[in-house]
Amino acid sequence: MFMNTGINLTIRDQVYKILRSAIVTGEFQWGEQLKESQLAERLNVSRSPIREALRQLSGDGLVVNIPHKGMFVRQITKREIEDVIDLRMMLEGRGVALSIQNMTPQRRQKLFDIRAQLTSSFNHKDLEAYSDADYQLHKEVTALCNNSLIDEMNERIYLITQLLRVSALKDSARFEKSYLEHVQFIDYILAGDLENASKVGRFHLEETKKQLFRVIGYAEGAEPTEDSKEGKAFAETGR
Repeated sequence: MFMNTGINLTIRDQVYKILRSAIVTGEFQWGEQLKESQLAERLNVSRSPIREALRQLSGDGLVVNIPHKGMFVRQITKREIEDVIDLRMMLEGRGVALSIQNMTPQRRQKLFDIRAQLTSSFNHKDLEAYSDADYQLHKEVTALCNNSLIDEMNERIYLITQLLRVSALKDSARFEKSYLEHVQFIDYILAGDLENASKVGRFHLEETKKQLFRVIGYAEGAEPTEDSKEGKAFAETGR
C-alpha cells in the first residue's frame, strides 16, 4: 500500500496523506463513517497511525468526531456552500479588478503554466490533478490583490473548497464545462479583458454552486429532499 516517494515520511504521515487524498477526491463520501479497524485492515497498518491521522484530519476540518458514534467525513451544508462561493466571488472579483496593475511576468507565466496543467489533467481525466490546478488558478487570481490578509483568508477556505470542488466535478458534463470556463477565464485575464474575465469568473462560480446544490439534494428556492435533510441534520450535529 505504501510507496517509496523518496521522502522520509512516518507511517502516520503516509496514512494521513492517503486518507486525505481519498477524502478530497471523493473516494470517501460526505458523511461516511471512517472506522479505525476497517482502515487499518485496508492499509495493512496498526490502528495507532490510523487514529493519529484521523485526529489530524479532524483538525483540518475534513473529518468530524461525533461523540458515541465515531469519525465521519465532513458533510458540507447548503449554507457553507453559499458562504464559500460568496466569499470566493468577492476575493476573486477583486483580484480580476486589480489584475492589470498587479500583473508581473512571473504571474503571467504562472497563469500559462496553470492553463497547461488544467488541459493536461482534463485530457487524462485526472480529477485530483485537475482539482489541484483549479485551486492554484484561484489562488493566483486572489494573489493579484497584493493583500496578505486576503491570502490568509484564501488558505483558510482551502480544504473546504477541495471538498466542494471534487464533488462538483464528478459529473462528466460539468467537468468539461468547468475546464472550458477556466480556460476562458485565464485567457481573458491575460488579454486584459477584465469585463469578460469578471463575467466568466462569476458565471463559473454560480454554475459550481448550482452543481453542488444538486450533489447534496438541494434546488435553489426548493425544499430539501429527505436524503438531504438527513445529511444537513448530520452536518449540524457534527459541528
